[in-house]
Amino acid sequence: MADDPADASIGSPPPQPGAGAPTSLVVRDVHVEYRIYEDSNTNTLRRLFSNRMKPRVARRVHAVRGVTFDVHEGESVALIGRNGSGKSTLLGAIGGLLPTAAGAIYARSTPVVLGVQGALHRELSGRRNVFLGGTALGIPRAVLEERFDDIVAFAGLEEFIDLPLRAYSSGMAARLQFSVASSVAPDILCIDEALAVGDQEFRDRSRDRILELTANAGAVFLVTHNMMAVRELCTRGIWMEAGEMVLDGDIDVVADAYLEHVAERQLAQKSAGLARAVTLAPTRDKAQKAADEVAAAAALLAGGEVRVTVPPQHENHFFKPIEGRDPVFVVGLGRSGTTMLRLMLQRNPELSMLSETWFVNRVWARRWAYPTYDPPEPFRTRLLDRYITMLGRHADFPIDLKAYRGQVLKGDASLARFLDELGLMLAEQEGSARWGEKTPVHVHSMDLLARMFPGATFVHTVRDPRDAAASLVAAPFTKLDDPVAFTLQWVRTLADAQRQERDQPELAGRVVTLRYESVVADPATALREVCDRAALPWSDDMLHFEEAASEHAPDQPWMAGVHQPINTSSIGRFRTDIAPDDLEVMEALALPQMQQWGYEPVTSAARLEQIGPAVRRAHAAQLAFDDDAAGVTADHISMHRGEYRDLVRGVSRQTLGGA
Repeated sequence: MADDPADASIGSPPPQPGAGAPTSLVVRDVHVEYRIYEDSNTNTLRRLFSNRMKPRVARRVHAVRGVTFDVHEGESVALIGRNGSGKSTLLGAIGGLLPTAAGAIYARSTPVVLGVQGALHRELSGRRNVFLGGTALGIPRAVLEERFDDIVAFAGLEEFIDLPLRAYSSGMAARLQFSVASSVAPDILCIDEALAVGDQEFRDRSRDRILELTANAGAVFLVTHNMMAVRELCTRGIWMEAGEMVLDGDIDVVADAYLEHVAERQLAQKSAGLARAVTLAPTRDKAQKAADEVAAAAALLAGGEVRVTVPPQHENHFFKPIEGRDPVFVVGLGRSGTTMLRLMLQRNPELSMLSETWFVNRVWARRWAYPTYDPPEPFRTRLLDRYITMLGRHADFPIDLKAYRGQVLKGDASLARFLDELGLMLAEQEGSARWGEKTPVHVHSMDLLARMFPGATFVHTVRDPRDAAASLVAAPFTKLDDPVAFTLQWVRTLADAQRQERDQPELAGRVVTLRYESVVADPATALREVCDRAALPWSDDMLHFEEAASEHAPDQPWMAGVHQPINTSSIGRFRTDIAPDDLEVMEALALPQMQQWGYEPVTSAARLEQIGPAVRRAHAAQLAFDDDAAGVTADHISMHRGEYRDLVRGVSRQTLGGA
């Protein structure tokens, strides 16, 4: 082993005893150090010509610390770890691009580093850059001339090859860099973050090229954050952390351990953010309010949470239960059949149904936007006017909002009356005895609404997450870019609803949970259950909800499915509308909940057993914390970035939005 820096070089490996594949690379106790300078103004003219020049302040970074391993012919090794863990630095040392401070690296042949940062020049044409970049990689000019047409064709730049590089888009330049770098098939290949260049078509071709290179190379090193690519391309993993090797072994074992570590770290960081929560109390002192705003903004920007405590005497201004109304709330994740249920219940002779009032998010969650406590005016008026403005954006909203404003201001200050007066006015217009409301996101606030309306009934609809995601993929008004993210939201929504039913006595016996598939297969049975629980009379008219759609549902793209009779054609559409790769990840994430609700996976049990634990560990932080939920309770409110902008007036929206 070479301890002197002068001996820490790349040379022929020492003889390797033992049987097995020949050794391609030996790394022995390698250390890599470099210096960074903390004075950013060192090169300014003022400093250069100053008589009081200060020495440059340098800090030594120990990027790789005592790494040792052997790589045999035929092995493909992934270097994985967080940014700054030393992966690329170690790869650069293996490729001879960076000097080692101590230790030794022995290679059977010269390693070639394949990356997207080739030695290309912006002012030269693409043609000349092919030869410049290839020469920098050690490819003879004769070989470059022989492969020139293939390099250009692979990059898809036949029409632009004689233009200067500065005329290329970033994607075109990346394609040229990758095409040049991947035109060689060395014995030892080092791939550094070269899996995500160009558009999707080119990334697919790049993946095939890398598979070809790894098949022909004697040994392969890969640095990437793409764990799926790591598992596909590599047989062995080395996990780096703070310059040290944490684990070396089978790629699946190392990748699983690393993903579990990442999930635990994310959970710890989010937990630390909650522990650093700032608690604000109502105050009329302007200086104190200004200080509170700064502290709250700092907490949010650091990933923490802000809570507003509510003294009982002030909370009474906003919270007062309304007895005797017995409303029916339809809630659930989007595309789970909530609109269909609303229209069915609209056909009941005793019920009038409001739609999309967003009461919790637009009224209750913003009650601290104007912190005037005693008397409650003008706070209530300003909040009411903002709410009316939001309601007025619905062109088909059935209430005279001017009359509604006057009616609300006549009564007490309880914010529950904002919603109650809407329902009462609609019921009076339609000659109904009771009112109901459908806002899907209110599934996160059933406990709050149950306290406001002690006689309320909640109808929670649940749909197969694969079909719900497929309906969004095919929807004319929006396109779902990430079915996996939708599945995470589905899992969290079910968990939140179950938590509320379990922990809140106000909800005992007041939630009817319906599977969408059961409703469309046998609507009469589902509706009778709702009517029995909500003490509503039965009406056969509820089975013909499409007749209510023309009057109560506008002919808009998002209402396309409710203007036809009930049918089961949408069940199972995920088989054609969701990509197979997305489908197996969705099923791995939601498998326990899907089985609980009777949704059978189409992915094989063996495959789910293979990928399930790793997939759930990788998304553990998202499964455990829901940043989109309102999180509203009676004695405090968790204010998230979007909802908190009205309270934190001393911080610009741009600052909060970019946090």
